Amino acid sequence: GFNTVVLQEDLPETNVASFHEYARRFHEVIKAAGARTVFLMAWPYKRLGWITTEGIVKAHQEIAISLGADVAPAGLAWQRAQRQNSQIRLYANDGEHPSPCGTYLAAAVTFAVLWRRSPVGLTCSAARSVSTKHAKKL
Repeated sequence: GFNTVVLQEDLPETNVASFHEYARRFHEVIKAAGARTVFLMAWPYKRLGWITTEGIVKAHQEIAISLGADVAPAGLAWQRAQRQNSQIRLYANDGEHPSPCGTYLAAAVTFAVLWRRSPVGLTCSAARSVSTKHAKKL
């Protein structure tokens, strides 16, 4: 079996009440199986601008605290990366899905939460899509 299950809600596409309801349902099954629940926090996008990064953070923190689960805060990392490195494209051309750099950053955050250690120094197999310069900044 698995010892960890990572769940991602595309919160801009749904709503907080639905997210919390299904997070509880899935967590009950995950916990009954003896595994750990991790919520992968995604990022907002303009097409469905009803929720901000801060709203996504709040929704994830509330349910994680309530259930005793962990959060991989990719959305927060995206926000920080965009503020510090605005020239790095995190969104794909559709403005919603991640670019290779966005995928790399979300994977690095998820790695850090799952293994409880920094991804700094790991080799990047996405080197054709994410430059070493960008990987170091992210």
